[in-house]
Amino acid sequence: MSSFVNDILMQLVAAIAGKPDFSSLTFHIGDGVIRYGSFLTALVTFLLIAAVLFLIVRLVEKLMPPKAANRDCPNCVSSIPIGANVCPFCTREVAPVAAA
Repeated sequence: MSSFVNDILMQLVAAIAGKPDFSSLTFHIGDGVIRYGSFLTALVTFLLIAAVLFLIVRLVEKLMPPKAANRDCPNCVSSIPIGANVCPFCTREVAPVAAA
């Protein structure tokens, strides 16, 4: 994943921003050096990895088969599978669902 971000995505950032690595960005306060560029590089890398993982998860969710539909038990109002003949919660028989 790191190679993908550094070799591909950060190169796209470089095409837009002019350079893929912001670590040279600093400012001085007295004798101290604040390296905010390193933080920006890490932040951009993190956000890019998070976005790619988010998109992968969304794609996998779309490729997964749909979950079985549920209905409510008329006796105890628990959520039961459509094809259930007996409620697993109250153990009463339930009427079958008419085919749509």
